[in-house]
Amino acid sequence: MVVTPEAQGIWAKFNPHRQFDLLKTVFVILCIFDTIHWAYMLRDDDEKSPNAWKFYLRINEYDQYYLVLRMFADIFVCILGLGVSMWTRKISLSIPCMLVQSMLICARGLTWIFRRSLPHDRRLEDIIFIAFEFILPFVWVVLSIGVMSTIRSISKYDRIHGTTQPPVIVLTVKNENDESVQIEINP
Repeated sequence: MVVTPEAQGIWAKFNPHRQFDLLKTVFVILCIFDTIHWAYMLRDDDEKSPNAWKFYLRINEYDQYYLVLRMFADIFVCILGLGVSMWTRKISLSIPCMLVQSMLICARGLTWIFRRSLPHDRRLEDIIFIAFEFILPFVWVVLSIGVMSTIRSISKYDRIHGTTQPPVIVLTVKNENDESVQIEINP
């Protein structure tokens, strides 16, 4: 395969550090969208326009436990957990987001397969919230996989290009006059 200089220039723009910046942007947008999603679901309602939470309660009262679980999973495992993973660049902190959201997708898929019917007075808004039961967790899973892959790529890229900073060893020694002298050793 022959790589032209133009293709090399385009690829250089998308090195792992730029990919990571793009993932950070997607993360922020997804956090904002997810927060708005939950705020709209829990909005004030009236007789003419009940919120989506009441729709779920009409289907089955146990759905409220799923909604609470998913809301806390989105907050703690996805927003905070994936955010910490991106901040510290530790792959292991992305795994809970991927696993929890995958399990929620499977659980809701099975629930809707066995349920098979919706109330007759459903609205388009209710159907959209059902779709987001699958869309949002799927996007979180894809984002966590992307974060793990990019963090791995960054560490390889830094090793190859020599941009990682080697550790500096500081040695403190006392001389004959009882004065401390610090010596920096760069391996």
